[in-house]
Amino acid sequence: MTIKSLEFKSLTPSMTDELAEFFEQIVTSGDNHMFHPHPFDRQTASAISHREGLDQYVVALVDGDIVAYGMLRGWDDGYEVPSLGMIVHPASRGIGMGVCLITYLHTLALICGSERTRLSVYACNESAISLYKKVGYTFTPTEDGRLIGVWQPNRRSR
Repeated sequence: MTIKSLEFKSLTPSMTDELAEFFEQIVTSGDNHMFHPHPFDRQTASAISHREGLDQYVVALVDGDIVAYGMLRGWDDGYEVPSLGMIVHPASRGIGMGVCLITYLHTLALICGSERTRLSVYACNESAISLYKKVGYTFTPTEDGRLIGVWQPNRRSR
């Protein structure tokens, strides 16, 4: 497969239809049972694409097609540390797209002034946990079968 472009973009109103189609594919694949920060429907796609605020909603595009979706949210609700959430389309898994997107989200968090991110993941979601550990998350279990992960970049003294 030849890829002409890989880009990460903040969502805009013009991307509503493409995001709604991506959401539909996530529901069809059944992946929304492990990642469900909000409904994966057209109404939510429109609301996210048209929103304004400090929270960040982004997509990864390969040759113009959405292959992954991610967010840093919580700033609009007054939290200092954003919650990170992301999902990669099933057809784009296993090629490093998750690492690319999470690296982008971490960089975005740092640019926006956050020294850490947090996330919640089901303890049975081994592939996601493996990715999160690979990029430096540490975990604490909860009583409801989830893990709370925290990422903080290693800082060298200057």
